Amino acid sequence: MLKLLMGLSPQIIMLVCGLGGGAVALAGAKVWNDVIDNPGIRREETAICLARVERTAADAKLAEAQRQYAAGRAAAETLLKTQLEAEVTRQAQIKGLENDIAAYERRARAEGRSCPLDAGGLDFLNGVPEHKSTP
Repeated sequence: MLKLLMGLSPQIIMLVCGLGGGAVALAGAKVWNDVIDNPGIRREETAICLARVERTAADAKLAEAQRQYAAGRAAAETLLKTQLEAEVTRQAQIKGLENDIAAYERRARAEGRSCPLDAGGLDFLNGVPEHKSTP
């Protein structure tokens, strides 16, 4: 074998040795890439992807909480406004009824048919006993 190699020109010998060394270097690079480098890159990319997914989920939860808060606030404001309007309407009705009663009493007095009935008279008519104070 050595005699065969010695018969070849130095350029061919360098080429054969270079190809063999290149093949070893290429195999070493492949092992490095497959065993050490790629798994590290996969772990790193997985961690980045996981962080993005968790961030997106947190943003979605925050957006939903803000939406629910805004909806609740709008509902509370609407309810408060409705209750306020109902109270104003009720007070107007009470005032109208009081005015109607006062007008009726004035008319009855003017016609001579007034009946001045106070709370004590109503209690008497309803059968509520009088409260007597003890001496």
